[in-house]
Amino acid sequence: MEGEALEVLGDELRARGFVQAEAADEAPAAEEPEPLQLDIDSLVPMEPLQGRDDPLAVYSLLEAEGIAATSYTAFHAQGDPRLGVGNTRILVAAVDLARATEVLHAYRRGEYALGDED
Repeated sequence: MEGEALEVLGDELRARGFVQAEAADEAPAAEEPEPLQLDIDSLVPMEPLQGRDDPLAVYSLLEAEGIAATSYTAFHAQGDPRLGVGNTRILVAAVDLARATEVLHAYRRGEYALGDED
């Protein structure tokens, strides 16, 4: 029984990447997704966030939708402008502005809200 438990533990640790798989037991490594890239020369500001908008939520939704974004704010919280409060502006590539605006408006309409079953 103890041997089986150790084998299951070893399999789990290898699956989570904590230890290297043995050569004969080696599974192909999952490819890391490419990070979203921004061309600083093509950045344009989205419409200003409103008081009830959560800058981190909007930024995260854009990222989840495959839209690279960055932000700036007049006031920084914890040294990360994505967590800023007050006067936060989100910047996206000009080619992504229309889609990013759609995501922002969907967020405001509550289309990304989790239901009770979630």
